[in-house]
Amino acid sequence: MDDNNRTFDDEQEQETLTGVHIAAADEQEQPRPAEPLNYNPEIYQACLTLIREGTTLLVPGWEIQDSECDALAMIYAKVINKYWPNLDIGVDLAAIVLTIAIFSPRIHLPRKPEPASDDNAT
Repeated sequence: MDDNNRTFDDEQEQETLTGVHIAAADEQEQPRPAEPLNYNPEIYQACLTLIREGTTLLVPGWEIQDSECDALAMIYAKVINKYWPNLDIGVDLAAIVLTIAIFSPRIHLPRKPEPASDDNAT
């Protein structure tokens, strides 16, 4: 079709298509807004500590990586937020998590030091 023989509908369609392309280009250039935080950072940290220390203690041979623990902690924090969105763990759970973080690596160690053996007493 010759440009001189274009109808009003063709011109309107062309303007619409051009507008769509410009709008699409604008959308691509605009930075996406950050996703809302849909988990409680305290819950995430508690989950991360429990998962990391729990797997180290219970299944050390599996060699679960920090990135895997992080992914598990993130998803469990989101699940907890879904069912208990206003859960406030406060200092109570923080104390429990800290205790686990300190004690769990030492669980396999003897509770009391072994007495020093006296090699000279024969």
